[in-house]
Amino acid sequence: MPFVSLNCGALSEGVLESELFGHARGSFTGAVGKHEGVFKRADGGTLFLDEVAELPLGMQTRFLRALETGEFTPVGGTRLERSDIRLVAATHRDLAQEVETGRFRQDLYYRLRVVVIPTPPLRDRREDVPILAQTFISQENKEHGFSLRGIARPALELLSAYTWPGNVRELRNVIRSMAVFKQTGMIETADLPEEVLTGHALGQPSNLPVPITKSMAGLEMEFLIATLLELRSDMKRILGLLQGGDRVSVPFNGKVVDTFAGEAGYSIEPSGGDGNLVSAERALIERALATTSGKRRLAAEKLGISERTLYRKLKKYGLR
Repeated sequence: MPFVSLNCGALSEGVLESELFGHARGSFTGAVGKHEGVFKRADGGTLFLDEVAELPLGMQTRFLRALETGEFTPVGGTRLERSDIRLVAATHRDLAQEVETGRFRQDLYYRLRVVVIPTPPLRDRREDVPILAQTFISQENKEHGFSLRGIARPALELLSAYTWPGNVRELRNVIRSMAVFKQTGMIETADLPEEVLTGHALGQPSNLPVPITKSMAGLEMEFLIATLLELRSDMKRILGLLQGGDRVSVPFNGKVVDTFAGEAGYSIEPSGGDGNLVSAERALIERALATTSGKRRLAAEKLGISERTLYRKLKKYGLR
């Protein structure tokens, strides 16, 4: 029996309709072939829709009809197709409240509300935070080759005391972010993000043209972490070239820096000969500060990072 899942909050309305019901060849630009949607792929099995409250109102009508009749027409198609599925849906929103505000159809709400399994928010089950945090650390170690041993007790107490407005998704992203920067040893209080240290969730900027949903913010964090992991891989490759005596050209703010090892760049001499990434980063920062007479803004520009990021790294390495 197939099991198919789809996150409704991660797709635009046009793409979501195609992913739900499929599309016919030539139905829109780029539709070079027929595409089966999740309704068809889950035929005879289970379809799991995450963040079902994010379905646009117009699509909720078509979605309800497909649930009730088991029939639907792919985007741009003319043939009626059938599918027999078991539906499981999840959302972080209060659907009854969404119905009252007119953002969710009442008939669809009652169609979905057959068996309800309420999951309390993470702030109401703080005893789960240590277990979840350690699970996420183990996953990061396995996926990215980190050697994190766990979280120190003071840091764990702060994590447990935080309200977690983004629930488990927010906790996972916080652990991933800390794992990328720490990579080895124990996660300490100094490694925690500002919102956890202060106990106040970060607010959304008021100058954004559209509000950021939790699912969008989660996707942005995952993209950032993936980018950082790619940078880590590139740094290791560069260090390997440097230790082998080769010169390497590195793009920097639109200009080419001749080398990290000569007068035009920064010398990276691994402390103690261990050649690890942390010692290389520290040496790079020290060299940047030395060549700018300790001016942090100029040093940050040379390193290609923000002044705030440089300040955090200075604090991390005990540099002045």
